[in-house]
Amino acid sequence: MRGLLDMPKLLLGGAYWQPSRFDVAEFRGGRAVVDAVGQHAGTLRVAGESTTGATSATLAVTSGWLDVAGRVEIGARAEVELTGGRLAAHQAVVLGGPEARRTSKSARAGVLRLAGGALETRHLLKAGAGGDLDFTGGVLQASRVAFDLVDRGGTIAPGPGIGRTEILADLAIVRGALAIDVGGPFADQVMVAGIAHLGGALEVHADAGYVPRAGDHWTILTAGHGISGSFTSVTPGYAVSVVGNRVVLTATAPSAPLANLSEPRGRRDSHGLPRAP
Repeated sequence: MRGLLDMPKLLLGGAYWQPSRFDVAEFRGGRAVVDAVGQHAGTLRVAGESTTGATSATLAVTSGWLDVAGRVEIGARAEVELTGGRLAAHQAVVLGGPEARRTSKSARAGVLRLAGGALETRHLLKAGAGGDLDFTGGVLQASRVAFDLVDRGGTIAPGPGIGRTEILADLAIVRGALAIDVGGPFADQVMVAGIAHLGGALEVHADAGYVPRAGDHWTILTAGHGISGSFTSVTPGYAVSVVGNRVVLTATAPSAPLANLSEPRGRRDSHGLPRAP
């Protein structure tokens, strides 16, 4: 049964079940592993049982991909771990917390651990008392993040293609990287409502067929309440400057675009990970 979601507490009662993109999958206890290509769901809810049983639930994505047409909801006493592969939630990933009236340790908030692979979503947000994001590796590709984002070793990558990530609070890149695609007059952009603290590497990728000319420049980050820190490294051929509340990237020498991946166009994303069909 390799690659199937092993859900002994699934509401439909099956020990092994292959959901479709139209199904609502609810996982309430134990550990489920996604380790092969071809996993779908309409909405995925991961949450431990009531505090009476103090049951926890863990969903681990280790390889392949899990494609969710709607939302991934991570509730109290639940964890979703990404160490490889790709998890895509086309609407949102919601981190939930315990109900306010619950005070026992079993009522801990939901946790999303991104340590490898890639997480792709339109919205990354918290509901109720909120949960936690532990971002230590992998790639985060989110159009909007509705809470303070702390990167402790992963890669923030707007997109796919030339895209934008909006952070409605503060951003701190402690380690890891910010990956920026550039193409002609356009570039990825990160828009931070609060304070942006820079650190880690700035990785610049020119679109296939585009060779930047010295002096070409792009605003790649803005922060409403100011910018501190600096990148520890920048891709050769580029320089970074902070102008007011903007981070400006400037090409200093012609740079050859990255070679195309061997996969046919559309089969892999800009980070080399397989796309869902």
